[in-house]
Amino acid sequence: TSQDFPANANVYLLRLDKRGRVLWSRQYGGPRFEQGLAICAAPGGGYAIIGRTKDTPNGQDDILLIRVDEDGNELWTRTYGGQSDDRGTAIIPLENGFAFTGFASNLVGGIGSDIVLYRVDAQGEVLWMEVFGTAGNEEAHDLIQSADGTLVLTGSINNYNDAFVAKYSLNGQLLWTKSVSGGPLGDEAFGIVELPDLSLVIAGRTESSASNTDILLA
Repeated sequence: TSQDFPANANVYLLRLDKRGRVLWSRQYGGPRFEQGLAICAAPGGGYAIIGRTKDTPNGQDDILLIRVDEDGNELWTRTYGGQSDDRGTAIIPLENGFAFTGFASNLVGGIGSDIVLYRVDAQGEVLWMEVFGTAGNEEAHDLIQSADGTLVLTGSINNYNDAFVAKYSLNGQLLWTKSVSGGPLGDEAFGIVELPDLSLVIAGRTESSASNTDILLA
């Protein structure tokens, strides 16, 4: 769904102590719109922020990855994407780097959005990128690393009609997918956790009618 955002905005990072008192805050970005959508602790200290930026030649969104130290000082920034909109929604640390997911426009079938999954090294250089999509809209919203070392993402497929889970190897090989339909209309997953037996639980929303949306737990 479309949302209205200001023409100019920066990524905002805030650190609090254990009592909620502000230790420091930082802003990152250029002259256009930037937004941080997820954060993780980085191997070796500091943080990695994933989101989107409109500071691009054509004004379309690119995925934005910002690496900062423990005091919030920017170490480097990378962008990823093509000629249409790209957005990063979730990031996790890996040994010697990161994996992040999100969605990009017009990669499969020429219309709609498709799920993207990236693995990058400790400097943000792309090791591989995988796409999952159809002629409709697909989006990924959360990502975890399983205890077995694989990557598991969740989101929605089929124009937001079905919640979706996909499992990938660390080399980017798609191992399996699962769609979940909880209601007669749309379903989306926004969070995923793994239990000790390696089973998975997803949470999101399900539309039981045009005027009623419920929490989805599967």
